[in-house]
Amino acid sequence: QKKNQKEKESLNSYPTPSNNKELGTVSLPCSGCKIAIRQGDILEESVDGIVNPSGKEMKNKEGLAKAIGKRAGQGIEFECRRYVLNNGQLIPEIVGITSAGLLKAKVLLNVC
Repeated sequence: QKKNQKEKESLNSYPTPSNNKELGTVSLPCSGCKIAIRQGDILEESVDGIVNPSGKEMKNKEGLAKAIGKRAGQGIEFECRRYVLNNGQLIPEIVGITSAGLLKAKVLLNVC
């Protein structure tokens, strides 16, 4: 029970908007890795990163990627173009990391 209490306290240190409901936590078998499972708008969460299904050209033109790009602001479009110009298109084994723009997250983890 002490371990579960410590996990809850650790997860509670992350700010959670009042409209997002925590559903539970999962501890992973790596050092200090925890995942909080919440129901709500991920774009309102103060998290380390959000996985963005931006596609190989990082254009953010469809579905979730479009919603993320719109809320993150135009700077993300510029960052994504710059990333592709400097590094080439994404492939399944590569994650293109950009800032999160206007979102509360620290970074976007762009994948294809």
